[in-house]
Amino acid sequence: SATFAQAQNWIAGDGDWSTDASWSSGVQPTTGLANLYNGSTVTVTQSGEICGGFRLGNTAANVGVLHVNSGDLTSSATPHVGFNGTGTLLVAGGTFTSTGGTIANGSTASGSATVSGSGSWAVSSGTMYIGQAGTGSLTVNNGGTASAGSTYIANATTGNGTLTVTGSGSTWTSSSSVQIGASGTGSLTVSDGGFASMAGVTYIGANAGGSGTVAITGDDSILRVYNSLRVGWTGTGTLTVEDGGTLIADSLSVDPSTTGSYLNMGVGGAVAILDTADEGSADINAFLSVVLGNDDIRYWNGSAFSHITTGVPGVDYTLSHETSGDLAGYTTLAVIPEPGTMGLLIMASAGLLVARRVRVR
Repeated sequence: SATFAQAQNWIAGDGDWSTDASWSSGVQPTTGLANLYNGSTVTVTQSGEICGGFRLGNTAANVGVLHVNSGDLTSSATPHVGFNGTGTLLVAGGTFTSTGGTIANGSTASGSATVSGSGSWAVSSGTMYIGQAGTGSLTVNNGGTASAGSTYIANATTGNGTLTVTGSGSTWTSSSSVQIGASGTGSLTVSDGGFASMAGVTYIGANAGGSGTVAITGDDSILRVYNSLRVGWTGTGTLTVEDGGTLIADSLSVDPSTTGSYLNMGVGGAVAILDTADEGSADINAFLSVVLGNDDIRYWNGSAFSHITTGVPGVDYTLSHETSGDLAGYTTLAVIPEPGTMGLLIMASAGLLVARRVRVR
């Protein structure tokens, strides 16, 4: 009926989405837009809840909060976590499925989305924007899962977007192209065993004026790009991999047309590039021939990042070509966990003086 197609406003205090009387039309939204902007926390606990998109924080002064604690919610149109105001979305224990998704839509917007534990957010079609024109963040932690098609982090020049995937079992996937720092300031962090993957071409600092940073840090933290990864395109990009983190890319370019874009490899960081002809494992210059662009790959020498060609094979880094397993056909560059200058560590209890190479942060 026409009533169901109209936008509906949440008019009550904290409460459950399924309470008809809490909506302005006296019924739950189904195909219509749901507006949550009076500061109340609305909670989804039932299965089969649906809407035609929602806005958390409609105007600059508005605040909207939505928790999908259990059950499931499906949005047939784009949900906005922070439309022009402030929005907070928590998916923890429930399932949220949407067509598209925008976090911090307008320049005055602030949006924060968290997918945690057994919670999941799947963008079934359309594009995910994180920090579209405002300040927005998406955090996937404690084993949560999130997925999208094309993904733009900081799409507009005023946008500031952050994507964080942290903790063992936490997963974020994109089935299409990704821009981190599309035209604004964007960042991606994969840490403490998190996993992120992109099936399409991925840009860090995509457009002129765009600035993107990516950090892969902690044991078993992996960023997997099943396509080309471009660090600095017409914008500026920096990618740092360290402390047991790994980057795996089918193709890699670093600083192809700008200056000031780098791939920084810290202690214990590894980069694997598809190299079916095994061109890159002979020496570092052969490896760099597989990398497109200006080859601005640097390693931590104990006091600063230096170009990888200044390092010593077997002392500062290793090169290996994989012939079996999941990385068969890839060449891996790994910074040895003890590079650079010498530091002294006194083990007083054993009365020993031990020399180690350490990273000085």
